[in-house]
Amino acid sequence: MKTRSKKINGVNPFEQKWGVNAKDFAKEERVTPEAIYMRVRNFGTPFQRLPKPQLEEIMYGKTTGELAHELGCHPVTIKKRLRELGTIYLDNAYTHNMGRQYSDKHWTESNRYTKPSAWLHPLHPMYTSWRYELVKHLLNGGTIDSAIEQIIAKGNWLRDGILAGKKAIFEKLEKSQ
Repeated sequence: MKTRSKKINGVNPFEQKWGVNAKDFAKEERVTPEAIYMRVRNFGTPFQRLPKPQLEEIMYGKTTGELAHELGCHPVTIKKRLRELGTIYLDNAYTHNMGRQYSDKHWTESNRYTKPSAWLHPLHPMYTSWRYELVKHLLNGGTIDSAIEQIIAKGNWLRDGILAGKKAIFEKLEKSQ
């Protein structure tokens, strides 16, 4: 039998733990509330969208869609340039397909490139410093995968400290009533 969690002071347990309402957060992210709950299940936090950052995010600090908007080309072109040339700013002479559109919608209207797709949400505790931590770990001889694991662990540690403070506030509220 499924049990329902009680609201404390009009706040459900998800909102109490994470500081955001799952339905409102899902609307903001343009996903279903179930996707937000799956993030918590898979990554331990609703503020992490992917298991690890894309190569473009590591190298340039932007998603593929953001880089494509910036350079005025298709995201697949960004991926291809990075794979074949090692940088997105070099171009080759192969341009016979430039500007052609094969579907009804332009790629900039596609949900895949318009909804937020960065690795971490700005509310994640490690959002502002994850690239610095990654580069620092790489310079010390670590791998990208071990650096990402360390960043996630550090983010969970920070989150747990923040949550402990929130929990103490809610406990004080409960005792005062």
